[in-house]
Amino acid sequence: MQAKKLGFGCMRLPLKVPKIQTSVDKKQVCEMVDSFIENGFTYFDTAYMYHAFKSESAMRECLVKRHPRDSFTLADKLPTMMIKFQSEQEKIFESQLKNAALSILTTIFCIVLTSLITRLAKNTQALSTQQRKKSRA
Repeated sequence: MQAKKLGFGCMRLPLKVPKIQTSVDKKQVCEMVDSFIENGFTYFDTAYMYHAFKSESAMRECLVKRHPRDSFTLADKLPTMMIKFQSEQEKIFESQLKNAALSILTTIFCIVLTSLITRLAKNTQALSTQQRKKSRA
């Protein structure tokens, strides 16, 4: 059976305390994740900086620890706008793996917003580094 084409975005998860981005309501998110998977959907999308850096850990608790690894795809984003040096890229990437409790992310996107950030991504070799990681997966 082919996966349904709808993604579960983690940019705006339910909160326990309105406007406090770190107060993710994990109980409600777990219920939403379960329902999403039970209805045949498999694609989840998060990012390092979503929910004041708490979205990946919410996905760890509500998705990764509760569902078989082969039952979902978790996409994440490498925030190139936050990287000034290649060494920072590696540190952030390793943090992403730890936050999501994964040995490798299924998909990692490099966020490129402006030509300045594009140049920065080239200077830090962000794209080639991620291509190497993907080829080892």
